[in-house]
Amino acid sequence: MATVDRRLLAASEMIIPYRAVADIGTDHGLLPCFLLEKGLAPLVIATEWGDGPYRRARERIGNSPCSAHIAVRQGYGLEPLAPGEVETVVIMGMGGDLLAEILSRDWSLSSSFKRFVLQPMSRPYVPRGLLAEKGWPLIDERVIKLKGRFFVLYSYQPGDRPYRLSPLELEVGPLLLQARDRIELEYLNYCRRKLQHLAQSLSLSKLADNQNRRFKYESMCRRLEGIINGKSG
Repeated sequence: MATVDRRLLAASEMIIPYRAVADIGTDHGLLPCFLLEKGLAPLVIATEWGDGPYRRARERIGNSPCSAHIAVRQGYGLEPLAPGEVETVVIMGMGGDLLAEILSRDWSLSSSFKRFVLQPMSRPYVPRGLLAEKGWPLIDERVIKLKGRFFVLYSYQPGDRPYRLSPLELEVGPLLLQARDRIELEYLNYCRRKLQHLAQSLSLSKLADNQNRRFKYESMCRRLEGIINGKSG
């Protein structure tokens, strides 16, 4: 049986259950095997781009008892998928800029799927901003702490009503700002410290652009402190 960590477990809880799923950049194929073993999906399409990762994914998934229900395909981003072929697309473990590039490469194709579960490794505000401009509503947003590191996951569905996010919402996440549990509150404190560090690193610069960025980070930090104090009180 496939053993998954809390990050993959959270992703499995955010899909549309009992419908086909695509796992873009499947790596070891753990998520597809887990979804099938738990009866959460009848079919999973697992993709990899590079020749080596694709061959390794085929070999690992081929040795799985669920291999008959996993289609392993090679290709970049969403290109291995036919429009509407699955209901949920999971993309995890990539930088925020790459995630945004994959989503925007073909909006017609991207919009043919009903839900995206995304987990950027860096710059999460890039996909957030892109999807707000595109008008895709945010469905869920979670943070997982694993081996001392925070991982943010969020899910969207295609839409066409653009909306605005504040700088703090872009940086931290509009739903995570509500701090619904202890881990999310801990994450807010982590973000506060990061913003403080960014502001301090710019404090000695005489460049006007850097000072503007410093004031922006300080403002975000003050707002975040108010939210944290309200949740902690």
